[in-house]
Amino acid sequence: MTIPVVRNFGSNGNIRVYYQTEDGSAHSVAGLDPDYRATQNYLTFLDQQTELNFRLEILDDAIAEHPEEFYVNLTRVELLYPT
Repeated sequence: MTIPVVRNFGSNGNIRVYYQTEDGSAHSVAGLDPDYRATQNYLTFLDQQTELNFRLEILDDAIAEHPEEFYVNLTRVELLYPT
């Protein structure tokens, strides 16, 4: 699955945005019939760049289930100064 992250309210400068997944009704923990692979990382938006994507692995199984949900938390935004 590809998840877009959109930069709003200006596009000047380079910024780094950290993200991490969090379980809802969908689980990422082994032993609980995981539905997706948990991830955390960051995206770096360059000057004037307004959209980036990251990939999330959905784990398929043969069990019929109702729709489930997980969350993606944007945890921190940092302005990157030129060196």
